[in-house]
Amino acid sequence: MRIAVVDDERTIREQIAAYVRRYAEEKQTAIEVTAFASADALLADYHSQFDVVLMDIEMQGTDGMTAAERLRRIDRDAVLIFITNMAQYAIAGYAVRALDYLLKPVTYETLAFKLGRAEAEVRMRAGRAVLLRVGSDSYRLSSREIV
Repeated sequence: MRIAVVDDERTIREQIAAYVRRYAEEKQTAIEVTAFASADALLADYHSQFDVVLMDIEMQGTDGMTAAERLRRIDRDAVLIFITNMAQYAIAGYAVRALDYLLKPVTYETLAFKLGRAEAEVRMRAGRAVLLRVGSDSYRLSSREIV
């Protein structure tokens, strides 16, 4: 699973990335974590390469909600979890199909629970398949393989 952590506060970004690595170790699952200091840095060369995006809402430059709207135009399947100081921002996440939100300060236990939900969602989305018939042959493709 590939996870992006987007937060303009270095200490929070590093802490969340460390929690994700701890989660991967405890669950014995392969997770690649990439951290971004801004939403603009995430979106600069975005091409649906992440399964999960953990994104702060209040950031310098492009805020997390605007970035999520832009991300959804490129990638409808990435699981989006917002990170915020105020719960009222989380409600706006439904407009961009966010799975959940994390309230700061983020604890490992809360993050691990939400990552478990995100991991299940990623597996479910990857399990969607399309059956293509070409002549007398049939091919099953994951919906994520279709561009």
